[in-house]
Amino acid sequence: MSARLADYLVSGGLVAIFILALSTLLWALIWLRSCNLRRGLRASPARWRRILEGDEGLNRGAAAGVLVRAFGRGRALLEQAPGAASEGSLEAIFFDEEQRLGRYGRGVRAIVMAAPLLGLLGTVDGMMETFGSLARTTDIDRGGGVAAGISTALVTTQLGLFVAIPGLLVGRLLDRREAALRIELTQLHKVLGAWVRRSKAGGR
Repeated sequence: MSARLADYLVSGGLVAIFILALSTLLWALIWLRSCNLRRGLRASPARWRRILEGDEGLNRGAAAGVLVRAFGRGRALLEQAPGAASEGSLEAIFFDEEQRLGRYGRGVRAIVMAAPLLGLLGTVDGMMETFGSLARTTDIDRGGGVAAGISTALVTTQLGLFVAIPGLLVGRLLDRREAALRIELTQLHKVLGAWVRRSKAGGR
């Protein structure tokens, strides 16, 4: 099996090696993006208020994640300066968290776009090899050169699509998760903002 895979990659030429390297980088970025988009805790605004008021605690499963981290930073701000905490400082915390949500997304999208283009480059290279073989050799010797050129063209096209299509699908799923997390961050921001206003009004 490994020998067949090696022959397959060799038939694709140098472009196939580049596409394989891009595939490795793509899935590394997808894994990092997936880790970066961990929610940590699924909670409604009412539950966040209960946790903030001490009526409910964070469970162990909520030890890591975007929402738990944002909530922890916001609550720490309130605890350090309960009367001096401002909505501006809270805004800065949530702006930072929203910026983090987009990490690695551009890299994933760039590779998904680049992989088919590299496959197309290999296709062009293979066709040039094919026509060059037709121009240089006799009818008897043309078979091997034509076959090698067509093989390069087909392999690189196939590899480019093989990398791009799964990457596109998984990337879209992660983009949807990011959009959902942005909505939940906004809800959490409103809960903590209301708490800041209450503390300033002396109603805490």
